[in-house]
Amino acid sequence: MSSQPPAPTATSPPAGIQVLYFTSARDATSIRSEPIPLPILPRTPVRVLIDLLTTKHPGLHEVFAAGAILAVNGVYVDIREEGKEGNEGSVGGGDEVAVVPPVSGG
Repeated sequence: MSSQPPAPTATSPPAGIQVLYFTSARDATSIRSEPIPLPILPRTPVRVLIDLLTTKHPGLHEVFAAGAILAVNGVYVDIREEGKEGNEGSVGGGDEVAVVPPVSGG
């Protein structure tokens, strides 16, 4: 009879996120989506993620400056308010993050 502990049944959450790029963000990166490993686990602040994305894809600076927003798992994040007290969003492993440029209309 073996006295080994039972094998774990739960899987660890992914250590990264999937980032989707739309319209001008897709043009700035030349890709539709990519996996991004998170530098801070279990949660990475949105401001750190934006810095990481703009370092990797310098063309995104213009996209964010023009008013792009992020959607984390379908919920919009007001990145202009990020870092202000009480408004510090974050992303975690397995999240889907969309970079959504401003939309013009009339």
